Amino acid sequence: MRKILNSIVLISIILFSCNNSVESESEKKQKEIIDGLEINDEVVINDIDYLRLDYNPNLNMINEIIVKGTITNKNNITYKNVILEIIQKSKTKEIIKKERKTIYEFFTPGKEIPFKLNLGKNKDVDDVTINLISVEKG
Repeated sequence: MRKILNSIVLISIILFSCNNSVESESEKKQKEIIDGLEINDEVVINDIDYLRLDYNPNLNMINEIIVKGTITNKNNITYKNVILEIIQKSKTKEIIKKERKTIYEFFTPGKEIPFKLNLGKNKDVDDVTINLISVEKG
């Protein structure tokens, strides 16, 4: 009975010491990562993250795809010349057409700028997606 009790104690000590070494290794890696970071490290934020794009594609009376939307500047600096990527997709989600258009406007802080795009006729288009690609500081 005493041998069994000694064996259990010995196994517990071995397991406990192995567990501590794994934790210390993990703590060591965390410390290396934290030490590598500087307090003054600059976080890079893309300027397009400060712009909000809202749009609504529709068909007009002669079956042209018309997109009306707005771009709002949420930053405290002025931007200009927003480049949009327009993707037209079929019912099967295949890309039919991909193009870029520039909105030549000044986007002052807090201002909402409307835009209108005529994408022409295409009976195969089922979905239109627009993404902000880039913007210049104005």
